[in-house]
Amino acid sequence: ALDELAVRKLRARPFLIANGVEDPVFRTDEEVAGLREELGLSSGPNFIYVGRVAQEKSLEVVVQAFKRVAESHSGPRLVLVGDGPHRAALSAEIERLELGERVVDLGMVPHDQLIRRNVLRAADVFVTASKTENHPLSLLEALIFGLPVVGPRARGIPELITDRETGFLFEPDNVAEVASIMETLINEPATLQRLSENARVDGRRFLVSSVAEQLETVYQAVQADRLEDA
Repeated sequence: ALDELAVRKLRARPFLIANGVEDPVFRTDEEVAGLREELGLSSGPNFIYVGRVAQEKSLEVVVQAFKRVAESHSGPRLVLVGDGPHRAALSAEIERLELGERVVDLGMVPHDQLIRRNVLRAADVFVTASKTENHPLSLLEALIFGLPVVGPRARGIPELITDRETGFLFEPDNVAEVASIMETLINEPATLQRLSENARVDGRRFLVSSVAEQLETVYQAVQADRLEDA
């Protein structure tokens, strides 16, 4: 959006500020372990998608990639959180791939419950194949909870993920590349741990407190400009 404004010759000084996410209360490791057990999740690593289940989210790419992983690894699960008009078609694709209990479909989970129970932490990696995202809050929340993000080089996602530092970027619709990234995160626990630590640190820039400080800086800059013009 900022680039488009520049093309249209924006004359005012631009400021780029992220959406803000409330600082969540982190549940204890024991509580998270209990949640994993409740959801029937193994030690993982487990992958999770949170968001609207619609055709433009390209969720078939995620489940087809996970199918390749599931054929050689018995532990990982794919958790789906959300609902939408494409859910029946996605369920049919999961059935066609014979993923069965390897996919844990939670359906719609109220946002306050999602955050309060730390549902994202029941998994280890957030994955999306959507090519339509500008600044998805679910991705920001995943980073804050310490989940590396696997996402496509499309729209605003590359601005939120540092490739191989807070997650992995892949070419849109490339099932084989997504499967390869999943394999890497399964086979290299040290890499997963490093990315998780980086994600949690980097995610703090999206907290409401951080965004508020940025907004305050903008107000001060505008005020200073007006004083100079006076």
